[in-house]
Order: sequence, then structure tokens, then C-alpha cells
Amino acid sequence: MKSLIFLVLAIVLTLSGAAHARKPAVEDFVGIESETPDVTPEGTEALFNFQDDVKEFAKKPNQPAQAIVQQKNISSPKTTNGSWPIATWLGVLVVLALPFVTWMLTMRHLKTASTTATPVADLPSNVTPLPVRETKKDDDIKKAS
Repeated sequence: MKSLIFLVLAIVLTLSGAAHARKPAVEDFVGIESETPDVTPEGTEALFNFQDDVKEFAKKPNQPAQAIVQQKNISSPKTTNGSWPIATWLGVLVVLALPFVTWMLTMRHLKTASTTATPVADLPSNVTPLPVRETKKDDDIKKAS
């Protein structure tokens, strides 16, 4: 029964987000809508007279169309012996070494930042550095028994 309640609750919570979704911030914009198409006033249309073109084509003798042939240098594909060029090896090496180099540079920066503590002279007058604690070895710690 508990699993059924959990399942129903999960479905309701999942679907409630879709039911309460917001509308897009920007409404869809297709373009300027015109109620009527623009009509060109009579007498101002551009009229084309193809009669002259037909007469001009009729005067020319029928000549077969000549095909333009372009010669291309088609070389045979290069045969490879299975080895990769040096540029490919360098690219793979750089990609694989990038995380390691980044980690090393980060660790070196953190090490130098932690070892270079601020000198006491540079501290403000109201700040006193705490003394460095001495670490105790396990042998010095006495057990209560």
C-alpha cells in the first residue's frame, strides 16, 4: 500500500510541473500580417512583351548545344601502411596529458600558496599569529585503561 501511495505521489508531482508551466516570455512572431494583399494600381504594372524575344530566337539558326567538359586531375588514393602521422600522435598525447598537467599545476600552486605564509610584520596590529602546534607521536599518547 505504501508503494502505491508513493507511486501515485511521484506521478502527481511529475505531472504537476507540466500543468503549471509558464507561457513563453516572448510570443511567437511570424511577421507583419496584412488584412488585404497589396494591389498594384491599374496602369502601373510592369508589362512584358515576349514577342520580340520570340522573333529574335527565330532568326538564329538551330545549333546543337555544346557541352563544356572540364578535365580534373584525379589521382589515385594514397596507400597507407597503417602508421599514424606524427601530428596525430602529438594531438592524442596533448588531449590525454591535459588533465594531468592541469592537476600538477593546481597542486604546485596550492603548495606554494600554503608554504608562503604571511610574515608577522605584515599583519595588522590587532592580529596575533597562533603558535604552531607540535604533533605528538602515537607513542607519547597514553591510553586510559
